[in-house]
Amino acid sequence: MARSLAVVLALASVLTGLVLAEGVCRYLERTTSIRKERAGDDENPAWGWRGIQRFGNLDTQRPRLMILGDSYTAARNVEEGSDYSTLLGKALQVEVFSYGGEGYSTAQELMVYRRWARRVRPTAVLLQMSTNDFINNSAELEARSLINNNLKVRPYLENGEMVSRYPRFGGAVRAKLVNHYALGRRIFYALDQGRAWFALRGFFATVENEIGRDMKGHAGYRRSIETTRLLLAQFRDEVQPAPLMVFPADGLGPDAPFKADLTEICARLGIPFLKELPDIVDAANSPAAPVYLKDDPHWSARGHTLATEQLAAWLSPALAH
Repeated sequence: MARSLAVVLALASVLTGLVLAEGVCRYLERTTSIRKERAGDDENPAWGWRGIQRFGNLDTQRPRLMILGDSYTAARNVEEGSDYSTLLGKALQVEVFSYGGEGYSTAQELMVYRRWARRVRPTAVLLQMSTNDFINNSAELEARSLINNNLKVRPYLENGEMVSRYPRFGGAVRAKLVNHYALGRRIFYALDQGRAWFALRGFFATVENEIGRDMKGHAGYRRSIETTRLLLAQFRDEVQPAPLMVFPADGLGPDAPFKADLTEICARLGIPFLKELPDIVDAANSPAAPVYLKDDPHWSARGHTLATEQLAAWLSPALAH
């Protein structure tokens, strides 16, 4: 009897602790910017999760520049109006329609374009890419990444069709926990952050390290290069007769891993590609005037200003034409 009572009390204590922990986690989600992982999507089922939309006047008579990208374009951590898309509108005297999503892949950006193309009717489309797009364009690679996995369902181009997949360890059990419980989200987020920390220091294997050791021979990476090429070819064809212009936000040096492959893809497809932009921005970096956010590879307000100067000079002829 005493033993049964002890077991009941222990279970009751554990249950009470879990309920209290869940309450605390839900409170923190409501009052802080803690990331809320979802294994499914309750915002935009078509392309995964909601980004940052900065749209001008849809009835404008001015040239229309549509900008699509990831967290560099979302620019969540710089003051509103300091992001490069807003600055480009002022510099070029055009109406800007910008949509950037943190962690977005090329497939997601293509789906956003399809959602808005008929209403925006862009004069030109500017696509901002990052070197981790090769990871995020492949469910196979993203599932094996501890660094560039976004912990959410997203669309992938597979066999000519867009399919939605959840590229993370834990499968259905994890999906249920993170969808319904704030405590589950916190636990898995902490586990992933810890795994990423160890992976960056070489203690855990992550697919980026495998690719880095043998970029030409890594079969999964070669498949992702082909998928990225197909996505950009679709982008180019659907945007026509407007020009599609692409620039990378990261990847330093002309032979930077991943950026060199993006350069080659765009050259093969005849897509203008401003490969020098991240190097030009980085060259202006200094402790007194940083071009990056503190402890963050994303651009500061000054970085956005410098990027705008390069992009404006590059885009101007296309918009004038």
